[in-house]
Amino acid sequence: MADDQPAPIEQARLERRRQAAVSHAAALRRARVEKAGGQRIEPHRLEQTA
Repeated sequence: MADDQPAPIEQARLERRRQAAVSHAAALRRARVEKAGGQRIEPHRLEQTA
């Protein structure tokens, strides 16, 4: 493994943090829409967005 590459455990941690940040941002968007009285936004599946 090269010195500039993160260790596998650290790489997994970074990916989990990234996924958590994406999930958190989506939850904030949904909460803002609901608070503003808008319609609830349904999450899209990846197959539907392609």
